[in-house]
Amino acid sequence: KGDWESLVPFHVYSLLSVFDAEDDRGGAVRLVKIRNPHSALTWQGPWSDASAEWTPKLRHEVGCPIGGVPGVFFMALPEFLQRFAHCTICEIRSHEWHETREELLMP
Repeated sequence: KGDWESLVPFHVYSLLSVFDAEDDRGGAVRLVKIRNPHSALTWQGPWSDASAEWTPKLRHEVGCPIGGVPGVFFMALPEFLQRFAHCTICEIRSHEWHETREELLMP
């Protein structure tokens, strides 16, 4: 399957974390860590579990063991911005719920 086919359209994914890291050539890379708790499909694009982009050091820094973690995958931020139309960020700090919505332009 192509990498486009390894994402389910209109499916909810959870953005777990964002990492500023260094690739194997010493260049900057921003990776997003995403959870897919419902699908049997696995991300097959760049930075997938079996991707050649990974180094042992980078895997250790972001917590991506060889073979990955079931239901969790990584993607470069530009790829994420291209493939996901919406992103809702919710951080719970207390037992009280408050909602705010703001337009955000992402690079």
